[in-house]
Order: sequence, then structure tokens, then C-alpha cells
Amino acid sequence: MQVNFYFHIAFLFFLISCCSSSYVNRYLKMIENGLSEEIGPCDNFFRHVCPMDDKPYLMKVLTDEYISDLLNYTKTYEPKYMKINSDVRKHFLTAKFQVSNNFTNIISSNLKTICETNRAEFNSYLKKLENFWDKPCIGSTCVSQISEIEDCDRALDFVKNAFSGIYPSDEFAGLVEKKIREFILAHQVLRNYEWYDEHRGSYQKFNETAQEIIEISSKLLEDTPWVNRLNLTNIFVPYFEQLHIYKPELFRDNIIKYLDGFIGKYDKCMEDNAFPEIFSALCYANVLREVETLDLWITWNAGFQALNMHPGMVFSNIVVLLSQINLPSFYIGSVGKVVAHEIGHSLIISKNQDFIPYYSNETTKCVQNQFEKSCEYFQEGKCDTIYSRYDDNGADLFASFIISELLNSHFGADKNNLVEGTTKNITNAQLAFMASATVLCEKVPSVTQDLEHHANVVRINSIMSQNADFKEAFNCPDNSKMMLAKNEQCHIIGKDAPISRF
Repeated sequence: MQVNFYFHIAFLFFLISCCSSSYVNRYLKMIENGLSEEIGPCDNFFRHVCPMDDKPYLMKVLTDEYISDLLNYTKTYEPKYMKINSDVRKHFLTAKFQVSNNFTNIISSNLKTICETNRAEFNSYLKKLENFWDKPCIGSTCVSQISEIEDCDRALDFVKNAFSGIYPSDEFAGLVEKKIREFILAHQVLRNYEWYDEHRGSYQKFNETAQEIIEISSKLLEDTPWVNRLNLTNIFVPYFEQLHIYKPELFRDNIIKYLDGFIGKYDKCMEDNAFPEIFSALCYANVLREVETLDLWITWNAGFQALNMHPGMVFSNIVVLLSQINLPSFYIGSVGKVVAHEIGHSLIISKNQDFIPYYSNETTKCVQNQFEKSCEYFQEGKCDTIYSRYDDNGADLFASFIISELLNSHFGADKNNLVEGTTKNITNAQLAFMASATVLCEKVPSVTQDLEHHANVVRINSIMSQNADFKEAFNCPDNSKMMLAKNEQCHIIGKDAPISRF
């Protein structure tokens, strides 16, 4: 699951006032003011919560406040990390994450100066380059052959051609761009860790919620007919119980290991080739091509992201920020939904490995038909249902079911009571469902979809149409659009799930 947002407001006020009633009222008011007056919750719930107008979305405000606040955390930028960070930016980036072959121009320019002032030194540098590229050299990489050319401009044109042969512009940019992006983000992860260190309370609450959902999921799995029929409880329940959230310390330690390894490879390159400082960029280029990828460890620093890497799960800081909103029902609908969705991936079809490949024809057909029907009713652009989205579709429906479980567990009959401070008579149950939509809000028509995800308007309205507590919370009549968009009731887990696994 991935959503990216961009906005502006200072986060410091947010931190100072996070536990006060004014803080709660501020965000409750933002949710209320963001509701559409033209589109009712039973007509199109996603557009009721996320209208296409200029009203600010809560998640957008929170995200930019977090980004703004994060800029204050710089103490973890140790000098050795600052140097390689500034050097890589200087040598390779023309703009943010835009890779160029600027490093070849820098080296060529320095070589030209040496060519014009010290030919003996220039010739020795050509030999170093030749030995660095190929042993023995081949064709244009045999740059020592130009040592007798008196015209330095002509000589350096030859060197540039040699560089272009070793590092073709398009090929090099494509190979290294992702590595540079990760390299730059690695430094930000260290800064994020410092932020995390001052917000451990939020992470503790987040972990407790994840553990509660894991326990609920394990109990539901015990009640699932095909698990009991096949006597698989002792196999599958422990499978759920081993789920956990990766500790941020792991991210910090792996990033430090990565950066230290980067420095070690760079130093070795410079030492082995007896390179002077003018060839610094050349060693950086080769290290960037060789270093490992950091996808998992930089996810923590990304926008609004969550990832199931069974048994470990990753949640970015912006997801955890939702823990600081002191509105319990909103917390259930936002944090509860995101965590449950990722846990659901371990039940449906894991993205990385099929631990419990739940291919029940009955369930699969039900899930896909529900999303297909929502596509027909609520599409805002091209919308189709393909099997590659079943993993996320099933996880979405599972998460909706868990929201109801949490609402009933934490609130009971009080779920229909008004939220304290509401001016639009919003109940706890209503706020929970609004929170689920809020984390996926988009101002523009929701046409974004990929091979794994439907457009957000379809994702939200699909799971709400399936949820009996949603219908009750908003008193949706059977002939309302949200209810007409409902397919048959889908049962993924629990006592009403199919008796057959396949």
C-alpha cells in the first residue's frame, strides 16, 4: 500500500499541542469541514469524505507538518557521512535525484588544468586511468597513447570519449539513478531515526495495536471452517503470531552499515589505484554501481507507506503519526485499517511468498466481483478488475472486517455515541469509517491504479459497501448507491468463511 501527499504547515505546533483538547478539536474540525455537502455518505462515501475542492485533507496536512519538522533533526549527520553525501550530490546530481554525467566533466576539467601546467603529472594520470579501466586496455580506453598530443583540448576530447565508452550516458544514468536515490535517502533515514527517538510513545501504541490485530486474526483463523476441517490450527495460528513490526533500530543499524561499507569501498578504490583527489568522482561512480540496494530500509523514510515482508512489517513514520491523534475511533479507522491491511497480505497471497495461499474459488470470486461492481458504480476513469489485484482487494476487505471487530471491542454500544467535540453529530463508528477514507484521499478524479491497486475511490467504496457496521452507522437505505453497489457478502476469515480452502 502506498500513497504520497504534499502540503504545508509547521509541525512544531502539532507536537506541542498533540495531547490538548484544542489539538483534538483542530483535527476533528478539519475532518468535519472537509466533508462534502453535495455528496452524501450513502451516495459515494469516498467523495463524501474526499470532495474534489480546495478543502485541506487531514493526511495532507499531517504529512507536510512531519516533513517540515523533520528538517530540524540534523545531529546524526556525522562529518564522514556529510562529506560523501555532499560529494555524490556535487558530482552526479543536476537537480533532485536527476543523475548526470557531470562527474566526467569535473574530472576532465581538472585533467586539462594539469595538462597545461604539468605534463609529466598529466601523463602519469592517464596511465592510472588506463589501468583502472582495463588491464590490458582496449581501443579508446588506452588513453596513455595521447600523452604526446601537445594540444590539451584535443587530448581531453579523447579522454571524454573514453569516459563515454566506459560510462554511456543513458546506460549509466539508468543503472545508477536508483542507487543515488537510495544513497541520498539513506542519510534521511538517519535523521528520521532521531525523530523516532523522541516519539517512542507513538511507536509503542502503534505496536500494541498491531499485536491486538494479530491476536484477533489468530482467533478468527481458529474459527475458520477449512482450518478446523483440515486440522491445521497448530500450523496456521503460529504463522500469524510470528508477525511483527520491524524495529526502527534495525533501519538505523542497516543504514549505518551501508554508509560505512560505502566509505570503505570508496577508500579502497582510491587506495588501490593510488588516485589523487581529482579522481574522487570516478571511485564514487564505481561504488554506486556495486553497492547493495536499500529498498526495505528506506521505505521507513518514504511518504505514506506500509509493507508486509512476512514475518516483518514496515510502516513509515507518517503512518505512525496517526497514533498521535487523540481520537480513539479515528485511530481505529486509520491505524487499524493500515495495519490490518498489511496483516491481511499474510492471509490472502503474500507479495513475496505464498505462506497461506488462500485460493478458495468462492472467496476469490466474491472479492473480485465486489470490486468489479464498485468499478461500475464509482469509477472516475478507466477501471477494471484483474487477478493481480486480488491480493490487495482481499486485504482491503479483511481490513474493513477488522475495523468492525475493533469498534465493537473498544466501544460496544458506545460506537453509536457522538464523538466529543463534534459539531456535525459524527458518531464514533462514523469517524472510524471516515478515517479509513481519509488516508487515501485525492482531490483529483481517482484514476490512479496499477497492477496491484484499484483507484482509491473503488478501494474505499468496495469495503464500505461490504461492511454491515458502515450501513448501520450512516443509516444507508437498501436502495442507496453504496448499498446497490454491494455484491454478495464476502467472508475471508472466521466462522462464516468457506469450508474449502481451494
